Amino acid sequence: MSEVQAWNELAQPPPEPARTRFVVRSGPRVRFVRAGEIDWVQAQGDYVGLHVGRDCFLLRATIAAMERRLEPRSFARIHRSSIVNLDSVLELRSVDNGDYQVLLRTGAELRLSRSYRTHVERLVGGRL
Repeated sequence: MSEVQAWNELAQPPPEPARTRFVVRSGPRVRFVRAGEIDWVQAQGDYVGLHVGRDCFLLRATIAAMERRLEPRSFARIHRSSIVNLDSVLELRSVDNGDYQVLLRTGAELRLSRSYRTHVERLVGGRL
């Protein structure tokens, strides 16, 4: 390893550890949401919606920041605007053009786009 490469590695901030909980406001209350409770995350501009059962909590963060904060073995980016908790997935349904519908235990249906399909395949250990 060259001296420049070693310096670049030292200059990089360490990866952020996965969060185990998030603090969200719900009206006058502050709620602590454990990462494992989150079924899916939806991009909403400079915010994300944390979908927990039938509830949705807004958190000021981008979808890319949330992807870095969530445990990569438990959560998968399935679309440019959504991340899903793999434990919440009930089934995948093939649709036209190589995309999939992702059915969650809550009844929510999300879209797995072709561009994120390979990543999901690696996580689940097989081809879709």
